[in-house]
Amino acid sequence: MSGSVPQDGTNPVPPVPRDGRNALGATERLALIALDWHDIQCQSESPCSRHAALIVHLHLTDNCKLPGLDHNGDVVGILCSDHALAMHWDVARWMQTHLPAGPLYCRTCGKSVNEIGDIVRVAGL
Repeated sequence: MSGSVPQDGTNPVPPVPRDGRNALGATERLALIALDWHDIQCQSESPCSRHAALIVHLHLTDNCKLPGLDHNGDVVGILCSDHALAMHWDVARWMQTHLPAGPLYCRTCGKSVNEIGDIVRVAGL
């Protein structure tokens, strides 16, 4: 199919290169580069107007096969540093109550969850 505008006013289907490379043209690439990816509001469950600074992966221990999770069984959130720290402390408290019973494993996938980094991973935006 060609990339020209059809006479009926519908949007054309962009051509897909046969070599499997990115079909975006120079204009589309420049538009994506111009976006301000760092102006994202915190997406915490509680209302927050602060700017998000971190991508947080939280393993849903014993429930990691639920729909809507990533391939690791994690909920992925884009949070401000305050909400990311609060989540970190919540996980630390949970671990304090469960670790005295012995080594912990996710009962769904078998992943070891004995260190906070096994449950929470954080990366900057």
